[in-house]
Amino acid sequence: MAKADDFVVLTVLRYADACLPPGDFQPDCPFAQSSGSQHTCASECRAVATNLLRRNSFSLSGTQKRDGSAFDAKQCLLSEKTNEPGAAWHVSSLMLVARRSLSSSPYNIDGTRSILRHIDATGSLSYLAHRGFEVEGLVRYGLSVGIKLAIASRLSIEFANRSRTLAENSRVGEFSSQLLDGWLAEFQTHVVDVAGDPSSVGSLLAAALGDESSGHRRFGSLLDSWLMHAPLTDIIEWRRGDVEIDYAPENNVQVEKENIWLVDRYTETYMNMWSQTSVVMEYQYLQGNSRPYLPTDQLRLRSINHETVNAELARRAVEHGPSAGYMDTMQRQAVEYLEDGRRDAAAGIFEAARILEPHNGQAHNNYGFCLLPDHPLDALKALRQAEKLQGPNIVNSINQAVGNWLLGEYDDALQVANDAYARGRGDEDKAYLWDYFDAERELGVTVFDVMDYLCRFGLKLAKQTQDSEAIKIWMARVSDLPPEFAA
Repeated sequence: MAKADDFVVLTVLRYADACLPPGDFQPDCPFAQSSGSQHTCASECRAVATNLLRRNSFSLSGTQKRDGSAFDAKQCLLSEKTNEPGAAWHVSSLMLVARRSLSSSPYNIDGTRSILRHIDATGSLSYLAHRGFEVEGLVRYGLSVGIKLAIASRLSIEFANRSRTLAENSRVGEFSSQLLDGWLAEFQTHVVDVAGDPSSVGSLLAAALGDESSGHRRFGSLLDSWLMHAPLTDIIEWRRGDVEIDYAPENNVQVEKENIWLVDRYTETYMNMWSQTSVVMEYQYLQGNSRPYLPTDQLRLRSINHETVNAELARRAVEHGPSAGYMDTMQRQAVEYLEDGRRDAAAGIFEAARILEPHNGQAHNNYGFCLLPDHPLDALKALRQAEKLQGPNIVNSINQAVGNWLLGEYDDALQVANDAYARGRGDEDKAYLWDYFDAERELGVTVFDVMDYLCRFGLKLAKQTQDSEAIKIWMARVSDLPPEFAA
């Protein structure tokens, strides 16, 4: 983004923020509308900033290494030469493994302790400590949300399994009672006894993570206090231990912000996935107003320029959207369940999100996505509710088309696909979608380019309707795809 454009965006935003409808408008605003003595606001000033932000001359969320190549946290991990964390690993790789291992159960399906998970967790944290990271702060603050969600969701699944008649194809004993026993009494009292449906993973998880107004916060506060005061070895192994619980633990706000920022900085490739706290911390660091404890050589492993940070701050000011946070952590946990074939557990995560945030379209959309293969009718209801809340988008429409297709409603599915194609991809690029293209492979989720998926799935639908005209149209659309997709 050119500095001139950057200046224009920030100027427009400050101009707009100084405007106080309905009575105190900027007197020289070119977008103000007059009707007699009444003045109204067309809100077009923010559209100007939005258009500047969407120019192709820069990336809203991309960041560059010093050598000019795009930074990719996951690619760093994939390029490591050893399977276990080592001294030569990149900081991003160590941080990703630490986050993944601490957010996964310390027990195998058969109830034995997972040695591999223990090696990953302790090894990655040890090497991060050698690089200058304060591991206590990383675990208790930077990684705490993921640990908290993982423990609450595993306990919810175990209790739900105990509360209902298990289907023949369910994996009995998937979650070890060794994990459950340490938390049994408190989870029973503060979650199970107040949950609307103790056989529902979503109801239990919502009760575990709910706010004080819903009367359910006590277990969430217990986890917060445990994360602050339990020995680090107990946190790593998810052991309840005998630490006394303070239900209103005092956090060191600055230490919390700094460690949340460091985790985002080295695990999230794109800045639009960072928390608001992290974006502000990066801005303060670049301005020289913040001095992190981390050695300079480690901070320089990822270089982010002022223009990228300013653009992200401007984007958030324009869109007024929710910052990345709990929903993104829930999504990461759900993807892990989906990759393990645990669609019911993944759906439970977003069922809880829907209960906690009933007006959050993303929660309804993700819940419907998880239900698609097994409960397409319920999935469609959730997906349509998401569309009402957040408006139509190509990913939601693709999932609706898949739902119609699974129900045998091929004509309806084709109509949804046609409407989605007419609207275009919008701001969407890639997304997790169900891979229904290879019948020989076990069904799973894969990251697809959304337009590539839509065109190929539309052709699949056209062939099933045996509509020759529709087949021609979708074949032409597939052929118009870029070579890497059309091939």
